[in-house]
Amino acid sequence: MANVLVIGRHPAHMETVLHFLRQHGYTARGETQNSGVLAIFAIEKFDVVVIGGGVGEVARKKFKEKFTHLNPKIKFIEHFGEHDSLPMEIERALKR
Repeated sequence: MANVLVIGRHPAHMETVLHFLRQHGYTARGETQNSGVLAIFAIEKFDVVVIGGGVGEVARKKFKEKFTHLNPKIKFIEHFGEHDSLPMEIERALKR
């Protein structure tokens, strides 16, 4: 299964999403702070990055540029809804 980095702004929601993804067989790690996101991505290999709705446009752009530079094969999911659809979205992203 894929290794997923989840970027969000709300710690309680983050824990729910991470638990849900792990229950569906994904390796998932999450971060709510920009500096933490960059540090994690620099040392760990991810297949997919999920960017939650609370992340601002400037940060989204910065993450996409930096992560694509470090790993041109990385897939991004802009996620604004409930976490129930994430497994389907991840699988769809991995097929692109």
